[in-house]
Amino acid sequence: KQVLYIADDNEIRSLNLDMRKWVYEQTFQGDANVRIDAMDLHVKTNRIFWTNWHTSGISCFQLPSPSSPSGPTSNSHRNTRQSEGTITNLDIPGLKMPRGIAVDWVAGNLYWTDSGRDVIEVAQISGQHRKTLISGMIDEPYAIVVDPQRG
Repeated sequence: KQVLYIADDNEIRSLNLDMRKWVYEQTFQGDANVRIDAMDLHVKTNRIFWTNWHTSGISCFQLPSPSSPSGPTSNSHRNTRQSEGTITNLDIPGLKMPRGIAVDWVAGNLYWTDSGRDVIEVAQISGQHRKTLISGMIDEPYAIVVDPQRG
């Protein structure tokens, strides 16, 4: 199943690209504290990770399994449906302004930029074993991409 996930302020919407008539559904709706700056998908665990520099944190949302009910059955192009997934705020102390995020789903690592501290860091998906990769050589890093298949 091909799905495009789109972040819009404090919500994530999905667009199923396999359907003849596309359906644009709400996948996740955050509260007033949620601001999604960047996000990436961990394809093995079916979790979306995002940075939120407003709260100086990194969070993830567990998407329901593909076998779960797909929500509304109407042919409307825009449906509202909040998934039954769970939200986890990772315990990564000292973040100042996390902006970009990339998931290495092969090695199980998260990479992110922190524009407030001018660093690029990495940790396991759980937030454990954090390491600074680049510090002081960049000015306000914003976006980041990782290619896990090339190592």
